Amino acid sequence: MGLGNPGRRYVGTRHNVGFEVVMALAEAAGVVFEPDPFGSLFGFGEIEGRPTGLLLPQTFMNASGEALEAALGHCPAVVPVSGLLVVYDDLDLPLGRIRLRPSGGAGGQRGMQSILSTLGEDDFARLRFGIGRPDPPTEVRDWVLGSFEAIDRPRVAASIDRSGRAIRHWLIHGIGSAMDQYNRRPAPSGDPS
Repeated sequence: MGLGNPGRRYVGTRHNVGFEVVMALAEAAGVVFEPDPFGSLFGFGEIEGRPTGLLLPQTFMNASGEALEAALGHCPAVVPVSGLLVVYDDLDLPLGRIRLRPSGGAGGQRGMQSILSTLGEDDFARLRFGIGRPDPPTEVRDWVLGSFEAIDRPRVAASIDRSGRAIRHWLIHGIGSAMDQYNRRPAPSGDPS
């Protein structure tokens, strides 16, 4: 599940990087998104030999939990704890840094707060994608709803690619192995993994 806001206005914004990661993963795997009755874009296919559903909520960030609850109601085979990974932007990580975790709190991210409130548990995988914090006087709201600077786009694109590899690794080997492999900083000359 990638978190973001629907509509053209939000395309390319920092808050929508969760959408970007999941859309890139879908494109690489040939998964096509279709509107579904639970108010999201949903794609289903095989990734790394595993049947995988990809979800982009269309409820806006603050109601991400509602979209997940509706999707889980239509996909009873998905086990919310072991079968779920949520991708979202994180102000507390430097731009482009990714961090996988097996559980935890929302860290102030409202989409994650909505999901945690809806599920009533925090024991599911997540991939946090660093967007960094703004320099004053830029407000956090303006920062997350603003677009990445052109100069930062190559770094963002490389981290989106790295995130896709981390998710594929998670599908095969689980969260512990994915954390060991992808929570370290990539080498300055590139990421060999």
